[in-house]
Amino acid sequence: MHSERLRRRHGSWTITSHPLSRGRRALGAAAVVALAVGCGGGAEPPAVEPTSETLPAPAAEPSPEPTRAPTPVPQLVAAYECDGGLYVVAQLVPETDEAVLYLPGRTVRLAREESATGGRYSSGDVSFSSSGGYALIGVEWSERRCVENRRRSRLEAIKLSGAELWATGNEPGWSMEIHPDRLILVTDYGQRRIETPIPPHDLGAAEKRTVIQASGPGHELTVTLHRRPCVDTMSGETFDTAVELVLDGTTLNGCGQGLN
Repeated sequence: MHSERLRRRHGSWTITSHPLSRGRRALGAAAVVALAVGCGGGAEPPAVEPTSETLPAPAAEPSPEPTRAPTPVPQLVAAYECDGGLYVVAQLVPETDEAVLYLPGRTVRLAREESATGGRYSSGDVSFSSSGGYALIGVEWSERRCVENRRRSRLEAIKLSGAELWATGNEPGWSMEIHPDRLILVTDYGQRRIETPIPPHDLGAAEKRTVIQASGPGHELTVTLHRRPCVDTMSGETFDTAVELVLDGTTLNGCGQGLN
């Protein structure tokens, strides 16, 4: 009777996890088995089934971090108007720690130098340094003070990406780039972006009107370019092209600027 009670008690024993080593757990289990044998007149002790509590499952190894593509480093472009009527476009290339100056009639790559006032770039008789919208540009050993033209900076950056024309409109705000092989349209104040192939065209032709038609997944697009001055309705800026854009039956009007 006493042996049965012990076996039942042992059978209903709840083993809980405890931060003890396996060796100490084994000694505790052996003591329980010895007590049961001594009281039960040699009866075999019931087998102790291993459970998830007595033998904790090994912790799962953390999954490796997914491989991420490197984030492209932006190339910074600024257009400067300098003393003496000099117009210069500067492009900083962080990957190579260089600056590229687009001067009238030539393009020069400059290596970076360390200076007390910050980054300075030079190559032969050409040097460049900038800070806060101002720059000092040395050409043929003559240094000139320059001021950035932010509107032109934006257009020059788009031009360097390969675009032939940039256009913009208001209410709702939209912008468009026309490349030799594709068109990029951003509408609804930057909320929608559409990129679609376009057929061959010649924006440098003498015609006063150019029509470009394109279609993509779920979109029909017609762009009509009129070669005449166009004034932006919000900024008051003057562009060289009036633009009519029809997107899925909705007409948008704005102004464009040729970049070649």
